[in-house]
This record gives sequence, structure tokens and C-alpha cells, in this order.
Amino acid sequence: MSLWRESLALRVTVFILLGLVVLLFGPWAYLDWQMQRDLDLELKRIGDAGEPLTLTDAAPEMPPPSENAAELYQQVIGRIAADGTMPGSDAFELTGYVDLIERDYLAGNVTHEEARAALEDPRIVQALETLRQGSQCEKYAFPINWGAGPAILFPHYAKMRKAARWMSAKSKLCAHDGEVDEALDWARVSLRMSEHVAGDPMLISQLVATAWQAVATAQAQETLKAGAPSPEMAREMIAYLRTVDAKGPFDRAFLGERAMGMDTFEMIRRENLGKLVEVFPESEGISPWSLLGTLYSSRFGRPFVNNDQIIYLRLMRSQIEVVNNAPPQERDKRASELETSVPSIAVLSQMMAPIFARSVDKRDQAIVNLDLFEIALQAELYRAQRGEWPADLQALQDAIGYSLPEDPFARAPYHYRREPDGFVIWSLGTDLDDDGGHGPKDPGYEYENCDIVWKLAR
Repeated sequence: MSLWRESLALRVTVFILLGLVVLLFGPWAYLDWQMQRDLDLELKRIGDAGEPLTLTDAAPEMPPPSENAAELYQQVIGRIAADGTMPGSDAFELTGYVDLIERDYLAGNVTHEEARAALEDPRIVQALETLRQGSQCEKYAFPINWGAGPAILFPHYAKMRKAARWMSAKSKLCAHDGEVDEALDWARVSLRMSEHVAGDPMLISQLVATAWQAVATAQAQETLKAGAPSPEMAREMIAYLRTVDAKGPFDRAFLGERAMGMDTFEMIRRENLGKLVEVFPESEGISPWSLLGTLYSSRFGRPFVNNDQIIYLRLMRSQIEVVNNAPPQERDKRASELETSVPSIAVLSQMMAPIFARSVDKRDQAIVNLDLFEIALQAELYRAQRGEWPADLQALQDAIGYSLPEDPFARAPYHYRREPDGFVIWSLGTDLDDDGGHGPKDPGYEYENCDIVWKLAR
């Protein structure tokens, strides 16, 4: 007879061990199956909606060099190297005029004539004209390593913002010289370039683009104070402004941010703990992070990292819903609720998913800046035809034959007041209070507590 049949103790011991295995690993196996199933359902939901599952999926398509605006931009600002950096100086730095233009002239600390020597330097003229040509290209894509996930770099953004300041300076000098149409055309070049940047599906891209648009529209406001554009230029600018989409790029950016988060989870699954510390440098040397890294990279930790990713994806879906549907007065409250809803067990979700819903205010500020620019140009056309500024926005709307855009903060028409020498148009701004058309430069008002104002006195 075999030992198995002869030894009751052996059989009992084996059955006890098997029972312990079932007792200990049965719940884990069920949890592992359940978390994988739920994660697969979340990923299927994203895939079925045609949304990107990785940052590479979200990346813009690389056009042929002859059609790519970035090829022209890189002739001015420099090229991205293989390591993702942008070494060397750009065309503006090489001239030695950077401080004169970017710091002094735009701040009003030097005269127009002092700035003219820089802006009429043949090297600067050529650089600006190259940027103008690039802005006219429909397609745009820099050679970014979109497969780098959370380690992705965008070294060209700082250089592109520098270029935007030079275009504002050029626009300022043109306005001073009475070349209002040319000044507005440089504003259009700048806005087109900001649209290119906004085409990158990342939140930082949108923040760079909206800051750029604010600079361009602020200079356009100063240009209109200097003189009236020709009716032809006003119509051209209005037609262009009505094509600018400030909302769509933000929507794509949220999907891109979510895709980068998914790349991060995948990287943590396949890489060692050192990679986790590289992504989150603040975690280095902290024992709980070491434990988390060990757990998430192990077979035993799979249901826990899957659960963390499920929570992350659901949080991001909720944020997108807030961005698209929450009334402005409810955004902060709902964003705070989302922030506190993430359970402590979802450590990576807490770190990787800041509440992007709050950034929607930047998007709406960009929409306001573009809207007020359009309305101001419509008022210019009204005055050119009738010899006076419109009495109110209804009169302007009746004259143009279509509905003017509405304030995204108030979800109602913008405010307008005709004045003896011009007019004031304003949005309620982020504080949602009507401050009577007072902007941040008015005494007693600050950027967080004022209206967004377009004022023309001429």
C-alpha cells in the first residue's frame, strides 16, 4: 500500500494545507479576477468611445516637413535634440536684444525709437517673417517623444512664448507708427501660433496657449486705442476669430492627461522600483513608497494596482463631466468634492490626478478674451458705417444680423457701456460678480476679484 493510504496523518496534513491555501488565496484570486474585470470594462468604455488609451494614441500626427509649421518654427527657436532637450540659443537671443524688447519695451521702459533698432534688424525681420509663414500652415507637430509617458518633455514651449513676446513688440511698434492693420495682423499671427500649441493634447499646452492668447489680445486692445482698422481688416479678423476653438483643445487635453496616467500605471507594472522613484522623486527614501513599489510590481499586488487605476479612470471621467457640464458657480464645490472622494488606498490616483476641473477657468478666460476682441471689432465696423459707437449690444447685434457670443462665466450676454470717447465691454470673470467694468489695473481691484474688461477710448 502507498504511503498516502497508510498514513492518515499525512492525508490530514495535506487537506489542512490545501484548506489553508484556499482560505488564504481564494479571496485574493477572486479579488484579482474582479479588479481585472472592472478595469477591462473601464478600458473598453474608453476604447469604444474612440478615446486614446495611451499618450501615443493621443499624439498629433506628424505631417510631411513641407506642410509642418514646426519645421519653420524650429528655424527660429532651435531644434529639439534626441534627448528631448532644446540646447543652444534661438534667433532672438543671438541678436543680443532680448532684454531690450522682452523686458524693457513691452513694459514701457524704453522708447519706440530705441526698440525700432532691434525690431528692424534684418535678423529679427527674417525671424518674424519665418514665424508668420509657419503660422499660415494648417498642420503642426514638434518631434516629441510621446511614448515617454510621465517623463515627456516639451522644451519648445518656453521658446514659443518668447516668440509671442516679440510679436507683441512688433505689433506695438506698428500701432505706434499708425499701421493699425499691420499691428492687428501680427496679433493674428500670434493667435495662430497659439492654436498650434493648443493642438498638443496636454493641459500644460492649453495653459501655455491661453497665456499666449491673453498677451496677444491685450496688445490688440492697445492697438485699437491707437487707431481704427480698415473695414477690410476688421472683417478679416472677425472671420478669423470666429474660427478659433478654445474649448475643443481643452477637451482633448483632458483625454491626453488621462492617457498619460494610464501610461504611468503601465510603466509601474513593468518597471522596477527605481522607475517609480524616477517618476515621483519626492518618494525617494520614504519606506511607504518602497513598500508600495514592491507591492505594485509583484504578482500579489496586481489587484491593488488595478483597483488604483480603476479609481483613477473614474475620477478622470468625473472631472471631464464637471468641466463640460457644471455651471461656473458650482465648479469649485464639485472639484473639491472630487478631490476628497479619492480613497487613501488609491495612492497613485491621489498623486497623479490633481483636480483639472479647476483649470477650466483658464479656458473660459481665453474664450472671453477672443469674444471681446470680436465684439470690439464689430463695434469698430458699426462706428465706421454710422459715425457713432453702438448704444448697446442689442443695437450691435441687430446691425450684424447674428447673435453675439455670450459670457461663459455668466452664461448670459456680455456687459457693455458706451462712453463719451469710446466704450467698455466686460465679462463677470472668475469671481462671478459684476464689478461694473473694473479690471485688475483699477484701484481696489485685483486679478482674482475683478471683471475681464475690454476698454476703448479714442
